[in-house]
Amino acid sequence: MSDKAVKKNVHYGLDGKAETKYFGARDSDRYIRIYNKKQERKDNADII
Repeated sequence: MSDKAVKKNVHYGLDGKAETKYFGARDSDRYIRIYNKKQERKDNADII
């Protein structure tokens, strides 16, 4: 990534902790999503 401005979004859970961070835009060449995969698997365990 360069030092140009990059759009950043953070989504917070009900407990006020950051759950997912997005950098860039989906339709651009640079897009990063950071999330807790372990928590996602735990949340989806009841769906099976």
